[in-house]
Amino acid sequence: MSIELCVLSFFLYSFFGWLYESTICSLLKQKRFINRGFLTGPWCPIYGCGAMMCCLLLSSIENSIILFIAASIVCSILEYITGYGMEKLFHAKWWDYSQYPFNLNGRICLYGATLFGVVSVVVCKVVQPKFIELLRNIDFIILMFIAILLCVIFVFDIVVTLRNWADFNIHLKNMHEMFLSKIQPNIIANKNGLEIWVSDKKMQFKKKELRFLHAFPKLKIKSHEKIMLKIEMRNHIKNIFGKRF
Repeated sequence: MSIELCVLSFFLYSFFGWLYESTICSLLKQKRFINRGFLTGPWCPIYGCGAMMCCLLLSSIENSIILFIAASIVCSILEYITGYGMEKLFHAKWWDYSQYPFNLNGRICLYGATLFGVVSVVVCKVVQPKFIELLRNIDFIILMFIAILLCVIFVFDIVVTLRNWADFNIHLKNMHEMFLSKIQPNIIANKNGLEIWVSDKKMQFKKKELRFLHAFPKLKIKSHEKIMLKIEMRNHIKNIFGKRF
């Protein structure tokens, strides 16, 4: 498979992963649409990576049962490594499957592995061959242009998201200093974000920073969890983002 076909396939499955997380998962758990995923754009890279790993490494497996088992293992390893890596890199726990049976450290579970296995069989046997056939009917220059454009937007999204995450943590850290006093904070939630006043000191959490809590309802930031609970930040998130879908 050529580079441009791999890139476009990656974004296709990243988008489908985002669509699944933002609609089905969100509606079942939070009863509303939520723009899920670490990045702002409509993509969840872990789904794209998982799908491409299965397509490149396992598509030659003819037996669907063996393919299902292999894909379940491959995707579970990827999810576990991703979860562990993000916890160490960002000092936060982004998802938790502890309430599911047969889970491993809350990072993966049997339910997720089974779902990934089933979807991977469909992707490898049906979706990917048809998608590649469709792309091969399109001019190479057009495919390459689209692939490069998506990569540029993707990298820009990563940079902006990391900046927002850094700002969010800086503001949380500054909150600790503000709350050294015994003065009761005045908290104002609006469509632009969250304003917190302690005496004459003001802390502004922008909406793009608070999106992390909205996208990951079970997000736990160990070093700042107490201060977040004190100002009931997660409750204010509902008022800021509202109910949609």
